[in-house]
Amino acid sequence: MYISQSIKQITYTTYRSLVSS
Repeated sequence: MYISQSIKQITYTTYRSLVSS
């Protein structure tokens, strides 16, 4: 459960970073 949420959070953060670039 926690692992899945962590991956989702990381993916979301990475996505935002790419879009912001």
